[in-house]
This record gives sequence, C-alpha cells and structure tokens, in this order.
Amino acid sequence: PTTGTEERPRPRLAEPIMKKVLVTGGNAGIGFALCTQLVGENGCHVYLCSRNADKGKAAVSKILEKYPEGKCELVVMDVGKDESVAAAAKALSSVTFYGIVNNAGAGLSHGVSSDVILNVNVMGPKRVCDAFVPLLDQKQGRIVNVSSGAASSYIKGSMSGAAMGKAKSEEKAPLISFDVTWEQILGVVEAERKAGNGTVAPFDAYGLSKAAVTAYTMTLAKEHPNITSSSCSPGFVATAMTKGEGPAGVSPEKGTVSIRHCLLGKLGGNGWYFGSDAKRSPLDRSRNPGEPEYDPEAKVEVLLHVYQMRGGAPPFRGNKHISTETFKVPKDMKALEFLKQAKASGRWNRIGRVCVVVGAPGPYIRDAMTKTIDEKLMVGDLKEGEAFGMCLAMRGMD
Repeated sequence: PTTGTEERPRPRLAEPIMKKVLVTGGNAGIGFALCTQLVGENGCHVYLCSRNADKGKAAVSKILEKYPEGKCELVVMDVGKDESVAAAAKALSSVTFYGIVNNAGAGLSHGVSSDVILNVNVMGPKRVCDAFVPLLDQKQGRIVNVSSGAASSYIKGSMSGAAMGKAKSEEKAPLISFDVTWEQILGVVEAERKAGNGTVAPFDAYGLSKAAVTAYTMTLAKEHPNITSSSCSPGFVATAMTKGEGPAGVSPEKGTVSIRHCLLGKLGGNGWYFGSDAKRSPLDRSRNPGEPEYDPEAKVEVLLHVYQMRGGAPPFRGNKHISTETFKVPKDMKALEFLKQAKASGRWNRIGRVCVVVGAPGPYIRDAMTKTIDEKLMVGDLKEGEAFGMCLAMRGMD
C-alpha cells in the first residue's frame, strides 16, 4: 500500500516530431548552406538532393561531420529530367515530408543555354511538386520556391540598367496576377520566344524563369490551399551562378534568411513573395531590404487639385483653381486609373476643359510637374513634394 506521499513516475513526453525537408540543389551554394542550417540549427531531417551522386555524398558527409547527431540523407535527383524526379519520389514514397524547397537553379554565370535555364528553373519546380506534393503533410506542409529579384526586373523590363525581356507589358501581366494559371505562365514563355523570333537570350530567360516560378507559386496556393506555398529572393549571394555578375554578394549562409522564414516562420498568407530580408515584397517592382513591407491593401492619402483651363500653360499659369480634394486610395493604384476614375465621377463636367494635378500631402513645386506620369506610375510612388498631372477635357478623355 502507498501512503500517498511517494513520487509517482511521470509520464514520458512524446519526442518532438522531426520535420522532414526535401531540398533540391543541396550540394553547393545556397542549397548546401540551407541544408547545413536546417540540420544543425533547426533540427530537421534533411533530404539533400543532388544530380551528381559523388558531390551529393561529399555534401552529406560534410554536414554530418559537423553535426554527427543530425539527420541528413542523399537523394540523387536531376530536376531537369522527368524520369529522375519520378524515380526519386517512388523511392521516398513512404516518407511524409513537412517541406519542399525548390532551390536548384541555372543561369547567369553558369553559361548554359536558355532552354536549360527554363527547363531547370521553371519546369524543375513543377516536376518536383507534381511528384512530391502527394508526399507532403496535407495539413501543415510548406513549399518554398527560390526566386530572385530578377523576377520583378523582368516584369519591369530592365535589370541594372540593361533591358530584360522582349515581350510586351500586357503579355507579361498574367505573371503578377494571383489568378494566373499554369497555361498562362507557359503562354508568357511562348510570347517571349515569339518576340525574340523563336529564341530567348539567356539573360532574358533567367529573369523570365524567376518571374514564372513566382507566378507558379500562386497557382500552388490556389490548388493546395492547406499547404503554404511561398516564393522568395535570397538576395545577391556569392555563388558560382553570380560570379562575375556584379559586386561581391553576401555569403551563402546569409542568403538563406528568406528561405528559412518561408519554410519555418509565421507567415501571413499563401502564395506570397518575400524579399531577401524575409519581408513580403511586390511582384512588379523592387523593394530594398529595410524598406516597409509590401501591403497591397494599404492606402495612401493624395490631394487632387483641379484647375479650369484658360489658355495658360498647365497646370497653373493663367488658370483658375477650382478645388482641392483629399482621397485615400490603394497605394498600388495606377496613376492613370486614378485620373480616369476622377473623370468618371462627372463632378467637373460643367467646367469644360480642366487640368488635374495629384500630389502627395505636403508642399510641392507649383510651377511644374515633378513626376512624369506614365502607365506604370502608382499613386504610392509619390513622395512628399512630388506631384503628377495632365490636362483633360472631362467630356473626352480616353
């Protein structure tokens, strides 16, 4: 009999389940740094993918030498080949993965053809996801597609002062829409080929491939809403791919910040794109590390000044100020769209010909426009002291 004072044995707590993560291109560069960190710092069971068995074995050995208690296995897989990806998935069919990181990539200083770039960077993640998504945890699984700042450069049409891509802006537009489909992504690839008379320059192909994989991430979010899919830029990292392409990049170990955040961090949504500082970023323009996180729902305050045209130089000289109104509009609204909505209100129809000037709150130069208006300008691009505007006949503006 017990007296009730003896210490009873405590029930054993269940061992935390080790997250199993598949990383493509894991034998070198960012992929190797990521695998090492996931094993040693995050306690993950990593399946390191390499198309070269010897290089893959060396990478796994190096990780386990540093972390002998860690879990890291080699998966020989070439993301550029259907049969290789299918064979790897079949061999691992009994594994339930927490995450897939599509890190393998080609381009820039690799000196490979455009066909190789598009096959590895676009079709590669598609092959891997088609084969391995059925093996993912269907309730909390994650997919991370490693993109690049070159994605938004392709959408804009230039990177570091050099033109990027030949397709028209309207042909690229599906790549920044959350409603994009895989067929539309392939359509942009074909549009780029057509614009280049059947070929795509390697530089253009790289930007296109990264914009395409970012768009593909959004299709995954729609097709698999219970799996969190993200794309991200690692930043400019010193690897074999970037050698000779610009100023010295950060170390591969510092290029994993956004990838690890997308894989393990608390995320606010599905299908988002993150910058190298692990902050959500826009798809159609650059966002530098340290700048405010992108929020498509955010609104900005703008001032709309209306002048009646009396033959003077627009907008001010000899013209009569009619009104100034304050609006709160989405910061990503295009300036031209905002002006068209102002025109559609019809509130100035009785005035006839007017000049509309839109400025950020605060003083701005009153004798000249300080921002050129074009089809890409967003109202959120305005800083204090800047304005844009145009003359329009309220009954006849296109």
